[in-house]
Amino acid sequence: MSLEVQVRAALLPVCPRVYPDAATATPAYPLIIYQQVGGRAIDYSEQKVADKDNARVQVWVWSKSRMEASELSRAARVALVEGPLKAKTLNAPVADYNEALKLYGARTDFDIWYAP
Repeated sequence: MSLEVQVRAALLPVCPRVYPDAATATPAYPLIIYQQVGGRAIDYSEQKVADKDNARVQVWVWSKSRMEASELSRAARVALVEGPLKAKTLNAPVADYNEALKLYGARTDFDIWYAP
């Protein structure tokens, strides 16, 4: 199962609107967007690729209120860390506000090891 499928499956119980990379053209809120933004490439000294891959995944939560964005951000963290992915949280949530859309956001980065 791909990383994208695993992350989406972990986050769907938190919010029914979960998207990789970007939301739909006419999104409803709240929603969660996730994106792989790198990771650690591990190769064995025998010039073989490791049996697990690593990803740094950013998870953005967007909502019409700060309170809801903060609550969903925490719920997403619980789902990724305590669920099957066993992610490691890399930073506390970074709060954001989009003036044009009047939306509150929170972004957290996670370190995830997974079988490709």
